[in-house]
Amino acid sequence: RLLLSFPTGQALVEIIPETAKLNVNTAPPEQLYALLVALGAAPDRAQEVAAAIVDWRTAQPGGALTPWDQFYLSRNPSFPSRHASLEEIEELLLVKGMTPEIFYGGFERDAQGRLKPRPGLKDCLSGYGTMGAVDANTAEPAVLAAVGLPPEAVAAVVAARRQMPFGNTEQLRAFSTGMPEVLSRLGVGGYKM
Repeated sequence: RLLLSFPTGQALVEIIPETAKLNVNTAPPEQLYALLVALGAAPDRAQEVAAAIVDWRTAQPGGALTPWDQFYLSRNPSFPSRHASLEEIEELLLVKGMTPEIFYGGFERDAQGRLKPRPGLKDCLSGYGTMGAVDANTAEPAVLAAVGLPPEAVAAVVAARRQMPFGNTEQLRAFSTGMPEVLSRLGVGGYKM
């Protein structure tokens, strides 16, 4: 993180590695669903959006129209599903059920009444995202939950990295004693445990 100060205010610049994000083109539907729920989407909306993402990135079956294709073609203006890998993450804005709030995130108030950012899919998915372990130091808590960490493990990882980022996989191994699910799903700087 870089905090830049200007006469009119401050700007926080974060450099987030792609290993902190899930790969939108390969993430299983269950991970997409878990991610959407962790980001605050209602379960029925999360199910709809996850299924629409999978349809969007999956080759069209024998030229037949899918239920999602029929929806997109009924829109004005109409458009076809891509039925191929997403090239740009913004394509998600076209999938059925997607809202700007789900994609971009928003802001919520903390206990002191201050606004804090709430991430969206753009912060958690990428066409270049990891297909394996996610980076323990930079992955959004929603991504940690999506890869299967229970809430107590997500909280522990976030608290530990606030104190001091994990420097290597051995530190992560020592930290995760008693939490075997952490070892298989997290890495440091793109390197899996």
